[in-house]
Amino acid sequence: MYRSLDYSLSWEDITKYLERAGATLPATLVAVAPDNEGIVAVTTDGGTAVYASLDGGYEWENVNLPALPA
Repeated sequence: MYRSLDYSLSWEDITKYLERAGATLPATLVAVAPDNEGIVAVTTDGGTAVYASLDGGYEWENVNLPALPA
């Protein structure tokens, strides 16, 4: 996973921060808040986990959504 702070002139690999939070990669879906690019959510672990970041991807937290009924 990469992010840019300079309108795509350069990119920073932030994968290690997501892995440090316990995520199993790859991240399959990524959502960025339209009114605050620092708020990011991704699905990982085969789509069974959601991790969120409030600081643009440096710190991540497992959101622990409840399982859907079968």
